[in-house]
Amino acid sequence: MNLKLINEALSNIEALRHNHKKFKKVSDNTIDNLRGEERQGEYNEIIEVYSLGQDDLHIKLVLRTDSYGDNESVQSIQIVKPIIKQVTDFETI
Repeated sequence: MNLKLINEALSNIEALRHNHKKFKKVSDNTIDNLRGEERQGEYNEIIEVYSLGQDDLHIKLVLRTDSYGDNESVQSIQIVKPIIKQVTDFETI
């Protein structure tokens, strides 16, 4: 695990999120808890995953908004790696 690379990526979260030159965003998902209705205490959750480009390591950012869907703040940061799972589903013929 290259700690210098991880420190470089985490040293500026804003640059990580908006300057995709070195660390590519590989996943972006928004969980819309507000559904158009702003309520005190509610929030949207944004999950972004960035590739570090080495050792199949990635950085996962979880951000939350305020009850209006604005003012994103970092909820958690994790070092992750992709896991491929096979799912079997049965459909009507």
